[in-house]
Amino acid sequence: MGLKVVPESLVELADRMFVGPVWPASILVCLMVAYAVLALIGLIDLGFDPPDLDLDPGIDL
Repeated sequence: MGLKVVPESLVELADRMFVGPVWPASILVCLMVAYAVLALIGLIDLGFDPPDLDLDPGIDL
């Protein structure tokens, strides 16, 4: 007897998700989920500040 980690319904969904005309939309959903995860990580301030840049051209008019 093996340990079932993933329910059978999720396995069936994964089997049907990347077959036929549905696979482009499935890939788009995966990309959107990845983007949402990166956006959520971006909401947390990780303490990485950009270096201070001197943008003053030094031209007096």
